[in-house]
Amino acid sequence: MKNYSYDLNIVWENFELGGVTTHLVTLLNQKNFINKKIHILTNKDNAAIKNLKSSLINQNVKITKFKNLNCIFFDNIIFKLLYNALRPILFFFSIIQFYNLLKKFKKTPMLANCGGYGNFRSEMAAIIASKLRGNNQNFLLIHHSFFKPRLWNFLIQIINYFIYRIIIRLIFVSEASKTNILKNVLFFKNKKKNLVIYNGLEEKPLKKKFLQKFKTKKKLLKIGVLSRVEKIKGHEQIINSVEKMSKLNRSKIIIYFIGGGKKSYVENLKRKIKSINLSENFKFCGYLREESNLILSHFDLTLSMNQDFEGFGYSHVEALSLNIPSFVSNVGAAEEIFGGKNILLLEKNDDLVLKKKIEEFIRDSSNFKKETKKIRSRIKKKFNAKLMSDKFFSILIE
Repeated sequence: MKNYSYDLNIVWENFELGGVTTHLVTLLNQKNFINKKIHILTNKDNAAIKNLKSSLINQNVKITKFKNLNCIFFDNIIFKLLYNALRPILFFFSIIQFYNLLKKFKKTPMLANCGGYGNFRSEMAAIIASKLRGNNQNFLLIHHSFFKPRLWNFLIQIINYFIYRIIIRLIFVSEASKTNILKNVLFFKNKKKNLVIYNGLEEKPLKKKFLQKFKTKKKLLKIGVLSRVEKIKGHEQIINSVEKMSKLNRSKIIIYFIGGGKKSYVENLKRKIKSINLSENFKFCGYLREESNLILSHFDLTLSMNQDFEGFGYSHVEALSLNIPSFVSNVGAAEEIFGGKNILLLEKNDDLVLKKKIEEFIRDSSNFKKETKKIRSRIKKKFNAKLMSDKFFSILIE
């Protein structure tokens, strides 16, 4: 059987568009990787595949799709219970699956590219299979936080022990992600093996184009929320905050929710907005295929009200890099991005604080814009795509 030569294998279990997709596209589009042969193995139900293909400049990327055995969704409670009981067996079959998939390829460096971490994952199975194939160049990258499984936690911790012995480096996208994972995974304790490589932002030329979706009949303060529409992203907090504002201040703003989400949840938000007579203040745009910097350029202010954890936060980092102020929940890596406490950082899930901040911005935005300018300089210096790419390249390929 013919062996295919690649410079890097990437295993990526994923379901939605988000920061992990942005990171992967940004990394592979950099000069270091642009002419390298990259093989990406990802699950068939990865909704980001189409976006990935259209965004990659590198023409030497091959994508192999696999049937995901480690994360299957069921509505029926009986099927859910049965599936969870069988997960260790399915994980074993997943190792066999990757052992066969990797048979076609030479022993090249493999990056297991995880969003969150904690339960059985395809990337974990791939690392074990890669080692069984005789490959000693295995790396694990974790973007987000630990998710404690309801079952099999002890078994997964044992598996993590062996995975940690297999991999050369364990990479995190922020100190916040690193701290969270090391607190929850017993065996990831070797300081020499653990490494933080911050996500990098690619500076793209800004098109001179106006999107009609953002056209208003009168001059309003335009506020953007660029994220998936789901509970942990804080859309309800934003609605509650606007409800608490005076009628006069509400009449001066419009907020755009940009991103996909479960239809049932989006419809619930729309009903809530209608029931409290705020339909004039909110517009749902869904997922837009335009470049993110073009979308963000239409706004005077952006909001990122994540309720749980943010490993990095590409959307608000990009907004700040464009000199657009962004109010951000102080979760996860927020203080790392901002360089400490900041007037743009807000306590999570506090409707009144957000309400007051928006009203302060309406009255006078000058202090927020000054602070944004300072953070923009920090982002360009510390969180740029070239710096990220150089660090990954030196570890994975050089």
